[in-house]
Amino acid sequence: MTAPTTASIAELLCAEWSGLPPRTRLPSDRALAERFDVGHGVIGRIMADLERQGLVRRQRGSGSFWLGDMVSVAVTTPPSFAHLIRNAGLTPGSTLLSVETRRVATTERKHLRLSPNTAVWCIRRLLTVERIPVGVATSVLPARDLKALPAELESYGSLFDTLDRRYHRPVVRAWKRQRPVELPRFVGEVFGLQTPISVELQESLNRVVDGAPIEYARTYMRTDALNPHALIRRAHGVRLPQQEASRRCR
Repeated sequence: MTAPTTASIAELLCAEWSGLPPRTRLPSDRALAERFDVGHGVIGRIMADLERQGLVRRQRGSGSFWLGDMVSVAVTTPPSFAHLIRNAGLTPGSTLLSVETRRVATTERKHLRLSPNTAVWCIRRLLTVERIPVGVATSVLPARDLKALPAELESYGSLFDTLDRRYHRPVVRAWKRQRPVELPRFVGEVFGLQTPISVELQESLNRVVDGAPIEYARTYMRTDALNPHALIRRAHGVRLPQQEASRRCR
């Protein structure tokens, strides 16, 4: 089976299951394999990937379950972590960890369409949900037209609110890709973790509405950060139902 066909099965299943109540039991791998006329291993890989994404929970002997409390990400959703968490009814936070101006690096120059030796802001922030650390984001932006950006960011909190309200540059997503990675030591130290957790590297490019690239970002995010309600309950020691999971939504 080719990757596009596998992806189409995953997309179809997600579309069908998106309206289900939390913790709904899903069809077995065998039933899905028969439905799509594919091997059992193909469905197993699809379901394993959906579990990694936080969309399902698989439990040996009990089956697979659809997750609830997931944050909805629509095409029209601004590429803003703060907006996403506020829409879930929770409180986002952002702490400035470091800021510097430097010459643009080769990869950054390519994505941002800048000339060699252009000055850029390099801003590292700690992202939180209800004061729980969930991500470390490094954003690179052209410095020329964004003077005093760090000070303005302290005032507005959200980078995207700052770009929109202070600099009149509303931002939309150009592209985003993500993959699971080992927890970097510096991220674990920023989080103050005693034990390892699952994280993924989210790489994205954002542009202003008129099309000009404005931010290239690399974010190490907890895989459960976009299932924030379950994250908060677990952090406060509330026992979750056996079928409920703690990963992330696309």
